Amino acid sequence: VVGSPVANRRRGETEGLIGLFINTLALRTRLDGDPSFTELLARVRETALAAFAHQDLPFERLVEELAPQRSLAHTPLFQVLFALNNAPLEPLSLPGLRLEPLPLDPGVAKFDLTLGLAPAGEGLAGYLEHSTELFDASTIERLWGHFERVLASAVAAPDQPVSQLSWLSAGERQQVVWEWRGPSVVGGVEGEDVWGRFVAQAELAGERVALVCGEERWSYGGLAGWSARWGAALSARGVGPECRVGVGLPREPPLVAALLAVGWAGGAYVPLDLSYPRERLRWLLEDSGAGWVVGEASSLPAEALGRCEVIAPEELERAIPAGGSASWALSPGRAWGIPARGLAYLIYTSGSTGRPKAVAIEAGGALARLSWARERYSEGELSGVLASTSVCFDLSVFELFGPLCSGGTVVLVSDALALGELPA
Repeated sequence: VVGSPVANRRRGETEGLIGLFINTLALRTRLDGDPSFTELLARVRETALAAFAHQDLPFERLVEELAPQRSLAHTPLFQVLFALNNAPLEPLSLPGLRLEPLPLDPGVAKFDLTLGLAPAGEGLAGYLEHSTELFDASTIERLWGHFERVLASAVAAPDQPVSQLSWLSAGERQQVVWEWRGPSVVGGVEGEDVWGRFVAQAELAGERVALVCGEERWSYGGLAGWSARWGAALSARGVGPECRVGVGLPREPPLVAALLAVGWAGGAYVPLDLSYPRERLRWLLEDSGAGWVVGEASSLPAEALGRCEVIAPEELERAIPAGGSASWALSPGRAWGIPARGLAYLIYTSGSTGRPKAVAIEAGGALARLSWARERYSEGELSGVLASTSVCFDLSVFELFGPLCSGGTVVLVSDALALGELPA
């Protein structure tokens, strides 16, 4: 809604009177349907003419009738005013005086933003008055430049949808599209996905410590072997692309192996924090549509397991298909088995505003996050990362896979307060 003053001198009796008859109209512009600029002009014209027909209605009466929620910080109904001063100014001549108009600085902005325009030769001249509490002078100068470019773009292509009108300068477009984009997060020399990057690190130094949990130490080769064998077993059970697999294991090394195994099989993991209330675990399993759960049935809500195939870790070891126990080095080409637009995992919101809602993360998004971490953190910073966040929070993806895809070590603890579990 934009405010606009109107002379309010429609009657002949008021044309010659000295005094202020100005009223303010509230004009609402409809942008639904992404209209062309030509169509938008027609809409604005229709709105303006309808408002002029009712210009006798005082703005104060309109506010009284609508009774909007008032604030002392701004005017009601609109905060931006547009004033077109198109009434011709007759030269004022008085005997013995020379008169010259001078610019007037009101000193105080009446609205958040006011655009004033007046005819000047073959064009328009104008000003932008702004609240200095809201806008810097540099911001207003940039806004004015954007306004000019939008008008030029509209004149050049009036039938183009308004959403497609150009308003950035060449320098700004270069800055937004390229300079602010940051480093590319697609692909990488290690592989085109998380599994490929993890395997690449295992190939470089399979004996390097990948995971520490209390007194346990798992090498990259050991973790890759477990993950590949379990992934082969899950694949034999029918897990594949877009399949949801719940993972409900204690915060111990097999948890990390299971998360990698689901990806190896091409599925999407649904993390289940065993410290959560059983009602929430039930909801996560039902809403996600998980067809398999890696975990112990005794630790999970029985009422939600009817449609799931529960697979204990030891069952995965026993169920490894023929050839499935081969070295992990023979299967890096599976490349986690998930294309960039394929589903990698589900993370649920807290549910503080209602039912928890699933956020579906694609494999390309997970890779982008890890690529960002490689750019943001040094090799030393990623050499050892404390993994204390619940696997049900997205931060756990960085804590676990950030170091594993960078040759670092994951220090797995039950929670952030379990400092006694940290290795010497």
